[in-house]
Amino acid sequence: MRIGVVIPVHNQGEYFDRCLASMRESGDDDVRLYVIDAASRPGEVRMDHAVFPYRLHRYDVNPGVTKPWNKGLEMALSDGAEVVCIANSDILWGVETIARCAAEAAEHLAAFPLTVESGPAPAGFDRMARLLAYQPDVALTAQEAELHLQGATPRNRSILLELLVDPTKRVNAPTGGFAGWCFFLSARCMERAGVFDEQFVLWYQDNDYLRRLASAGIRPVECRNCLIHHFESKSILGLEDGFDHQGWRERDAERWKAKWK
Repeated sequence: MRIGVVIPVHNQGEYFDRCLASMRESGDDDVRLYVIDAASRPGEVRMDHAVFPYRLHRYDVNPGVTKPWNKGLEMALSDGAEVVCIANSDILWGVETIARCAAEAAEHLAAFPLTVESGPAPAGFDRMARLLAYQPDVALTAQEAELHLQGATPRNRSILLELLVDPTKRVNAPTGGFAGWCFFLSARCMERAGVFDEQFVLWYQDNDYLRRLASAGIRPVECRNCLIHHFESKSILGLEDGFDHQGWRERDAERWKAKWK
């Protein structure tokens, strides 16, 4: 299966380097990278760690995130991708995450991986990822699980703790959601639901797409046999004024309310 991985980048080259270095997929899938440089500083976007064939598109002015997403989708689909992943540049990939999520998206149209955020140490993340991927029947004690999760934010800590101590919960399920930092869409999904609404520059485009997926009867599958690590919004925090950069968040919120009442 041909899989396109679209990664928009705006500065934060250190995290992008780590993201590329963590992509070590094996197997028969044809994985290709589509790196969309949203006007990064010279030298920030380095492809030294890329292990897959890649194409690079550069913008002269930072257009936000939705245009880069759509540009990457266009490039990947034109190359014959059957499944396309959209991923932030500030994530680390656990073992086989790309292959496993792509397989679910090919079957169920859309999928997304489990995420651990803002921690733990890389060794702890790798142990968790390998446990979920390769030891589906192994249970940890609560104390062992806490050590693996050391440093993780409360946002998703409870679900990860539950999965680590109770292997029966490690079942991929159509939960119907995903977040913008990493998700997988099949070409068939985009034929039904289209691409992303570019009136949303940096915010709400994933929420908007989820509503459109629901209207099309598509429920994304949460893959609980793989894992990613998300460092959380490093590119946005690096912008001037951070989350309030150029008033994008406020204007996108107004557009969201206008569209969905």
